[in-house]
Amino acid sequence: MFGSWAREARLSLARLPSSVPGVARAPDRPIHAIRDIWPGNPDHGGLLVSGAARFEGRNLSLRAHDWEYADLPEATRNWLQGFTWLRDLRALGSDEARLYARSIVGSWLDQPPVDTLVLNASAAGARVASWLGHFDFFAASANQGFRQKVMDRLLVEGALSR
Repeated sequence: MFGSWAREARLSLARLPSSVPGVARAPDRPIHAIRDIWPGNPDHGGLLVSGAARFEGRNLSLRAHDWEYADLPEATRNWLQGFTWLRDLRALGSDEARLYARSIVGSWLDQPPVDTLVLNASAAGARVASWLGHFDFFAASANQGFRQKVMDRLLVEGALSR
């Protein structure tokens, strides 16, 4: 019972805006540049920009600005929540891919899902690594407000994912 209550409390905290008084502020960009070393697939990046994704040989229709995918298997949700697919957008390398990556990360920041998988250490760790490893691609040229939201959320991710 306490475990369920604690999980719900952590999910509620995850949905708080980063500008809540008393919450530490991060710098608006990483102090050290970190680069994801894994190659992406530009064909998969093209699919993502068109509103679809390919995971484990299966095409998925993405719902813009809706991160609640309860109808999908856990492995697929874990992959979506981990943001490792950012490397596919980076491999595509177009401005359209960059802006799409920024938009989709922004939509997650504006409305983090309530799926308990958000707190799963493997999904959260992949998300943190993906956001840091692709920061130069999707966020470095964004306005300071967006960069600050990403960095503030990274602090929250570190505090909530245990």
